Amino acid sequence: MIHATAVLSFKLFADKNHVEEYAASEAPMATRIESILASQCAEDRKEIDDLDKKIEKIHAGHKEMLAQWHDFKLENVKENEKRYHDFKLENEKRWQEFLSRDAQKYAEFLTAHRTEWRELTLAWGVLRALAALSLLFGGLTTIIVNWDKVTKSLNELTQ
Repeated sequence: MIHATAVLSFKLFADKNHVEEYAASEAPMATRIESILASQCAEDRKEIDDLDKKIEKIHAGHKEMLAQWHDFKLENVKENEKRYHDFKLENEKRWQEFLSRDAQKYAEFLTAHRTEWRELTLAWGVLRALAALSLLFGGLTTIIVNWDKVTKSLNELTQ
């Protein structure tokens, strides 16, 4: 803006020769500035192009890495599914062998010890009954021995 004002005032107050001299003296400076700006723009454009190439390489590498990762996951999923299926079949086979072998042993054990279990169950029931009777008689004995105290306490409560 200052430059435009200076040029305008120069045009108004200077004669034609001075204006032409001023324009001629400014022309080399303008071309020098233009050439500096053009070279700077060319350098910036080259730098931007280099960065674009680097970004494209990174993007291509990223795409390739994602594709490899996807393939790797698919391979692992398939391999893990196969391993799980094999494990499941092997586990079922072992479980069936275990059940058939142990079921037979358990049946033999039950038939061999059935009478012993009945006797133990009966003995346990008798012990529990004796313990209950012992508690009952122990409580009754305490009441009979302390009958005087019990009647005295009942009389106090009723009065």
